[in-house]
Amino acid sequence: MMPSPRSPIARMLRPLPALFVCIAAPLLAAGCNTPKLDGLVIPGPTPFVAALNRDEPKTDTSGIPGAKVRVTLASSGQLIADTETDEFGRFSVDTPGERMARGAVRVVATADGYTRVSRTTSLQTFEKMLLISMTPLPGAGPASGDAPEGDPADDGAGGGGADGGGER
Repeated sequence: MMPSPRSPIARMLRPLPALFVCIAAPLLAAGCNTPKLDGLVIPGPTPFVAALNRDEPKTDTSGIPGAKVRVTLASSGQLIADTETDEFGRFSVDTPGERMARGAVRVVATADGYTRVSRTTSLQTFEKMLLISMTPLPGAGPASGDAPEGDPADDGAGGGGADGGGER
């Protein structure tokens, strides 16, 4: 049985839909924002992948343009990113959500004239960004091609598994 439109109960219930729109809708929309994974690929003497704070001095530099970066969840192999860096060596991709931030990710990076980097690192929060260091190939120019599959920069942990078995 519905209360009469003039009853005190009906008058109390009337503002509820507006209250929901004003309070609950913004909360739901905030939960729908897809976190981004940002990164920078730089040349360096030692290959590595690290999760750094976004305000670290090392993240304030230009990097390697056109580097291919593939990021997967280390636990399941689920693809997070398959992208290429911009002219400043940076990338930014949407992720599958907050659960990704609580685990280890497998990062494989390749670029012409640089050794292939394949590492696993922990990504605890999206307040961090990936910094990927790639070592230039000895005597190689920028158009020399990627390092061979047996490259010493590959740490061997999961090589050929999470990265889909090689470059494309």
